[in-house]
Amino acid sequence: IEAQRDEIESQRDEVQFQKGEIEDSILYAKRIQTAVIPSMEKFESFFKSHFVIFKPHSVVSGDFYWITQVNEWIIATVVDCTGHGVPGAFMSMLGVSFLNEIVRKKEVTNAASVLNHLRDSVIEALQQSNSDTNDVRDGMDMSLVAIHEGRKKAFWAGANNPLWIVRHSETEKQLDDIANKVEVIKGDAMPVSIFMNMRDFTNHEITLNEKDRLYLFSDGFSDQFGGPKGKKYLNKSFRRLIAETSILPMKEQGKHVEIAFDEWGTYGGKIFEQVDDVTVLGLEI
Repeated sequence: IEAQRDEIESQRDEVQFQKGEIEDSILYAKRIQTAVIPSMEKFESFFKSHFVIFKPHSVVSGDFYWITQVNEWIIATVVDCTGHGVPGAFMSMLGVSFLNEIVRKKEVTNAASVLNHLRDSVIEALQQSNSDTNDVRDGMDMSLVAIHEGRKKAFWAGANNPLWIVRHSETEKQLDDIANKVEVIKGDAMPVSIFMNMRDFTNHEITLNEKDRLYLFSDGFSDQFGGPKGKKYLNKSFRRLIAETSILPMKEQGKHVEIAFDEWGTYGGKIFEQVDDVTVLGLEI
């Protein structure tokens, strides 16, 4: 009996040791991921008024956000990689590496071209083909905007994800449905990966005015369960939230949006587990 007990204790100690090793490795991966994600100071150098909500589902995230300037173009994006946790984080690191190569090194600044190049890189790196039998292929959904430094025009492209715009001219208007204040530009209905009906991504030209606001985000916010009926938040409610809070200064809006998410997931004292990584980026021109 003592021998069995010693064996069980030895196995328990080994499991705890391995668990600690894994946790340490994931924490180290988080440090690496944090290092490649732009700092708030970096955003501040491009946009005095902005907010970022970044809430990973696990220690590391399959979502990431990224910003840089090449020549006269400021490029900002929010990317949602397949999965979350460690698998998603591996994809996100690939995404950051590819974007650095495509935008910073090759100086591709056309929004749709960046997505086209990124898709080529993903397909090549993961050796994807249309003969793959997996229904869920590794890839990315994303929203990417290229803003001219004169702040009068931008180009945008999206893979499954949209761009939302609140025009400064609309802020004071009294509308029957306040959500109508949010202009929606839909992304192409295909991911940044191999896809049955692949085509070039669409480049949308946008005229900008001072104090217009752009919102880029992953689907984690609208997919979160909670509220009185334990249902998803959904895009319609998220859009209304953005519209209602758009009268606030940008940083305050970000705080209110994050509080709304937290309250939805803890409604009535019941805690709903976060279902996905959550990223929301707000930029004021």
